[in-house]
Amino acid sequence: MANKKVTSAIGIDDIMAMSPFEEAAPAETDETAAQPEAAPAAPANAKTTPELSSAEEAPLTAAPDDVEPMRATVADIVRRVVKIEGALSTLEQLEKTITEAKALANQTPRESQDMANQLQEIGDQVGDMSEKLRSTPGYDIAELFRCNSCDSEGLVAIRVKCTECGREKWWGWWPKE
Repeated sequence: MANKKVTSAIGIDDIMAMSPFEEAAPAETDETAAQPEAAPAAPANAKTTPELSSAEEAPLTAAPDDVEPMRATVADIVRRVVKIEGALSTLEQLEKTITEAKALANQTPRESQDMANQLQEIGDQVGDMSEKLRSTPGYDIAELFRCNSCDSEGLVAIRVKCTECGREKWWGWWPKE
């Protein structure tokens, strides 16, 4: 996929910070009227604009009614960019999957047959182990046991004995207290 630059939400915020539009200032109180207004600092990567003539020196201001639609538009653009970034990520994953599928498709018949034989052998071994496991005493007892006296299910234990030292103990499932 060709290198394409996608602007992140942070990048959009930086662009919006350089916007010539300002919100209408809130009404001044005695405290705020005495304080000089600090000029916003331009981002380090901001491009400088040519100096304005004296007729153009006043900053552009947006009426309060204009600010909210602009914010909604910017928020919509941010949502769209996030969706596009997600779609690009998904597309990259699909391209990787296609590349892997092509590699598998380009295998020789001999390589494919060898892989099929190995998978068959593994499947046979799993089947044999499952059959042996099912024939062991107590197989799946926690799932199948139901007491005839109290109708509890799966709460069962068996007594096991160490054949080296002869010590016995219970092994199984007990009710949670």
